[in-house]
Amino acid sequence: MNDKTEKVKFQIARKRTLVEALIPYKLFINGEYVGILKNGKTLITEVARSDYYFLDSSYQSDTRNCIICASVLNDPSEVFVEIRCAGGFKSLPYNKFFTVKNGAYVKLPSFDYSRYYAACFDEKLFSGLTEQERIFTRCLQFFNEVADAADEVLFDDKMPEMLDALQCIGAAKYTHIFRYITDNLFSGISLPLKDEADNDKDLLRKIHEANKLVWDSEKKNGSAEELHKCLVEYIIHNFLE
Repeated sequence: MNDKTEKVKFQIARKRTLVEALIPYKLFINGEYVGILKNGKTLITEVARSDYYFLDSSYQSDTRNCIICASVLNDPSEVFVEIRCAGGFKSLPYNKFFTVKNGAYVKLPSFDYSRYYAACFDEKLFSGLTEQERIFTRCLQFFNEVADAADEVLFDDKMPEMLDALQCIGAAKYTHIFRYITDNLFSGISLPLKDEADNDKDLLRKIHEANKLVWDSEKKNGSAEELHKCLVEYIIHNFLE
């Protein structure tokens, strides 16, 4: 394993394009926020040396990430990445990631989230996953549901599995706030919630309070950022090595 105390310089260029021209990219490397990259601009940053670098945005999508193995680099102390946006007219926009090796552009691979998203709602597909993949899938399912509000999780019958999975990967902040919500705010109430809860004023008040607690945790404690980092670290340690 490489010395993690060493720093590696990253130069990330975003090729100018009309597609998504007004959308800034919020970039992370190995789960650590490194900055905002605008259309046609270049971001220069330094990160700890690693065997793998997982470059992505805060949204879990194979069109928004790339995997850089140290062995493909000409110079392990400097990494160049070019992001090219394609599609966007007759198809959804997506990104391609390139580095330069021996004077030529080389397309970088991306981590494919699609089968794990599919497994969130397909029990047959989910049952065919490894234990590590099941944990990852439930965490991914939680992340996408909580992005709307806490009640999306509270109404899901997979909530116990999702909370156990969060604990497994070390996402302590979301785990803590949801354990508090279930053990205190909804003490004595059967979970997951049923559709009838929409007609119960007391439950609606509790749901509103739960949503506020989670939003406050995200805003003040960085719950979403912590989970994003945990997911990236889980990918690197379980799916890339």
